[in-house]
Amino acid sequence: MEQINAFFGRVFDYLRDNPKYGLFVAMALVALYLLGLILNWKWTLLPSSSSDFTQMWIEIFGEKAVRFGKGVIAVLLLVCLLYIYIKL
Repeated sequence: MEQINAFFGRVFDYLRDNPKYGLFVAMALVALYLLGLILNWKWTLLPSSSSDFTQMWIEIFGEKAVRFGKGVIAVLLLVCLLYIYIKL
């Protein structure tokens, strides 16, 4: 377990020292999430904690509307990250 912590500590130190790579990793993760929303992967709508209101939004608006809303937010986040990446 300590080796794993040391490895990720080095990875995070590297990403902190080289923010362009950190932004690229963040963009890749957001793109993966967006792809999951588009392809209807179930893990994209699983509630992450007791304070996550995903299930409530699904009951109110339906699964497609929640997927669409989360997709719009993911696209906006991706655009913001891309803007920051270009400006650095």
